[in-house]
Amino acid sequence: MTDLLTVIENVAPCFPKEFEIVRLFERKYKENVENMVFPFLEKKKDLLEDPGFLIILVSWLDRYEDVLGKIGVKENDYVNLRSKAKQFLPELMDHLERFMNESMMNIIKEDRSLYSKEEIEKIKDEGQEISSNFSQDIFSLINRQLEIVGTKTRGEVYMEIIRLWTVNLAEFQKQEKSFLIKTSGPNEILKIIMYINNYYKCLQNITFTKDESLKYADEEYHDRLDNIFSDLKRAFAESIQDLLVTLVDLCFIEVELGAIVYLFRKNWIEEDVVGIALDIMKELLTGLKQWLISPLHYSRTVRLSLERLGELYFERFLYTVKKSFSVLKAFEPTKRKVELQGEMKDEERSSRPGSKVLFENTSLLLGFMERDLKTIIEFTKTNYENNINVSYLQKIKADFEVIFDLFKTKQFDFDSKLHKVYDSFKESGIFVLKAVVSVRQDCDEKFKKEITKIYESYYSK
Repeated sequence: MTDLLTVIENVAPCFPKEFEIVRLFERKYKENVENMVFPFLEKKKDLLEDPGFLIILVSWLDRYEDVLGKIGVKENDYVNLRSKAKQFLPELMDHLERFMNESMMNIIKEDRSLYSKEEIEKIKDEGQEISSNFSQDIFSLINRQLEIVGTKTRGEVYMEIIRLWTVNLAEFQKQEKSFLIKTSGPNEILKIIMYINNYYKCLQNITFTKDESLKYADEEYHDRLDNIFSDLKRAFAESIQDLLVTLVDLCFIEVELGAIVYLFRKNWIEEDVVGIALDIMKELLTGLKQWLISPLHYSRTVRLSLERLGELYFERFLYTVKKSFSVLKAFEPTKRKVELQGEMKDEERSSRPGSKVLFENTSLLLGFMERDLKTIIEFTKTNYENNINVSYLQKIKADFEVIFDLFKTKQFDFDSKLHKVYDSFKESGIFVLKAVVSVRQDCDEKFKKEITKIYESYYSK
């Protein structure tokens, strides 16, 4: 290409314009290029062993045609050469994809092998940040390859390479996240935290890599690159959210075993079971605050924990009604390991005062539930007011008040409360409704069927 520029700058001025010296030189230049390149393009086996040549060739053609355009030469004779080269682009893309996939999988496997449960425990005991080199290794790899590809390709080829890398990285981390969720037990909470912290660092690195990728792309491609990296960020953010949910699930096994399984039983009357549950939860959250890098993730964990407490509270309410009154056959509590560990045996439960007696004393039942609501609200305001918004307290209060209203409302006014049942409990609202009318002694079978039918016709679609 420098030869052509030399002709333009030093040789062409020495000849009359009609001689078209630049045009003549360019034709001869093209003949030499084709004589050298075409034979190589016929050797597919050799070419696939050195796919980098295709990147260089396509890049050179793009830049050379730019030079021709700037000097006013309209040359289409390179179409054959370009077509011949581009027929190998699928193989080139496959090669780049395989290389990056293998490199990323090696990083993932190495990270998995280096950081066992014992090693992560050691990191925690030494007061170190609970994270690995995963993010640094992955994005160092991408950034190195980005520099190579960015200086050798352009346009659609460059965009497709970036798209492939980001899509595959998103898929790899999704698979790794799913595998972790499927295989982790309550003793692997720290491993979940390590992945959350690793993915948080990935979010930060994505921004840097996107900025680097923009340096090698023409402005017309900037919006597409923004979208490509936004999709990658979204994939990591969704995985973080899934892992936070799993983290709360695993932590709450201790809360369930220590308190939740005793709701609506004798212990519930004699002790502040909800208060005990909240204290256990607070101790767990204190540890999580130290280990999660992002304050936002800690706040999300607080919110998820408080929401989970509410879900389990009402689930235990329904479960106890089901067992005591032999109703709600279709209702099944969420299957968790705690059910195997914490559920009382039938013979043990039979030696305790029946929950049915408690439920039949409505004023006593609602009195203890009002106590629980007050405990939750006061505890939340005291300990986590800065981590949640006011909507959570409004929601938990509304959920309790729906059940209070269902117990207190006269039968003729029941219809007016049904929309609130659905607003609070959605698909589970039908079980809440059936539970309350089963406990209420003033609701006969005819009324139960009628009100259930009305609810199902309007809300359970």
